[in-house]
Amino acid sequence: MHLMNLQLTEREALVLRMLVERYLHHAEPVGSQALAEDLLAQGITLSSASVRSTLGTLSSAGFLEQPHTSAGRIPTRDGLTVYVRHLMQPKTLSNGEVMAIQNHLSSQTGDLVTVLRETSRLLSQLSQYAAVVMTPRTEVVRIKHIEFVQLSARRVLGVLVAQNGTVFNRPMDADSQMTLSDLERMTNYCNMFFFGLTIEEAIEKAHTEMREASRAYDEILGRALAMSTQVLECSAGNEVIIDAPWGVLDQHASMPMLQVRRRLAILQEKTRLVQVMQQFQEAGKAHVAVGCDDPQDPLHECGMVTAPYSEGKTVLGCIGVLGPTRMDYSRVVPMVESAAQYIGEWLTGK
Repeated sequence: MHLMNLQLTEREALVLRMLVERYLHHAEPVGSQALAEDLLAQGITLSSASVRSTLGTLSSAGFLEQPHTSAGRIPTRDGLTVYVRHLMQPKTLSNGEVMAIQNHLSSQTGDLVTVLRETSRLLSQLSQYAAVVMTPRTEVVRIKHIEFVQLSARRVLGVLVAQNGTVFNRPMDADSQMTLSDLERMTNYCNMFFFGLTIEEAIEKAHTEMREASRAYDEILGRALAMSTQVLECSAGNEVIIDAPWGVLDQHASMPMLQVRRRLAILQEKTRLVQVMQQFQEAGKAHVAVGCDDPQDPLHECGMVTAPYSEGKTVLGCIGVLGPTRMDYSRVVPMVESAAQYIGEWLTGK
C-alpha cells in the first residue's frame, strides 16, 4: 500500500477507507458516530472520540473536509485519489455482469468500430455512467483493402478496411462521370500502393505518388490517388465513441446547475477526451483519474476509469467510464478492465 510514503497509520488508512466508501454509497457527509458503528459491524472497536480524533488528523493532512462546521466530513480530491490508488478493494463482478460482457463480444461479427460502439453501449448500461471508447491509433492501423463503390454517375464511396477489422468510408463527388471499369482500376492501383502500410505511411506515399502521376499524365491513377487521399485523411486521427444512459442525467438531480452543465459539456469535448485518453493509454494498464487541477477544465469535477485494449502485444486504443468524482470506483475498475480484456480476446480470435 505504500502507506509509509503517505505517512498514514493503519488506523488512519482504515478510517479513510471506511469514510470514502460510506460517502460514495450515501452521497452525504459522514460523522464519527456513523463511522464507529460501521467499524463495530466489522468487529473493530473504536470509540466515537477516537474516530473523531483520527478524522481531525486526516482533515489536517488535506484528505477530508467539512462542508459545514456542524456537518460530518467528505473526502477531498486528494483523499479520493489516495483511496483509489492505495486503499480501494476492487469488487468481483457478478456472474451476470461477466456473462453479459462475454456473451456480448462472443456474438459480435462486425468490424472493430461496430464492436467498440456496442461495447461502449453495454459498458454504459452496466455501469450507469457515460462510457467512452477511443478507436485504434492510426499509427498502428495497417491497411488491408481499399475499394471504390459507385453510388451514382458522379458519386463514389471510398472504403478502407484495416487488418484489425476497422472499416472507414467516405462518400465523394467525382469531377466527371466514372465507369465501373475506372473504379476497378482505381481499386487495384490503391491496393498495390497501400496494402500493409499504416494510414500515416499511406498518406505520405499517396502525396508522393500523386506528384509522379501528374508527370506521367495518368488520369485514372491521379484520380485514384486523389480520392484515396480523402479516404485516408478522414480515417486518420482517433475517434471517441460516447454512450451515456438516461441514468447519467438522473444522477444530476441534486447537483447545482453549474456542475450539471460542466458534466454534460465534457461529453461534447471530444478533443479533450482524446488528449486525456491518449495520455492514460500510454500507461499500458488501468488508470483512474479523480478530477484535475484546473477548475476551468470540464474534467475538473469528473472521475474517469480507463484501460487500454490490445491486439497481441500492440496497444490499439482505450476504453473507459466517465462519471462524477463520487463514482463507485471499486465496481467500475474491474468492469472496464474486463471489457478491455475481452475486446483484446475478440481481436485475437476474430
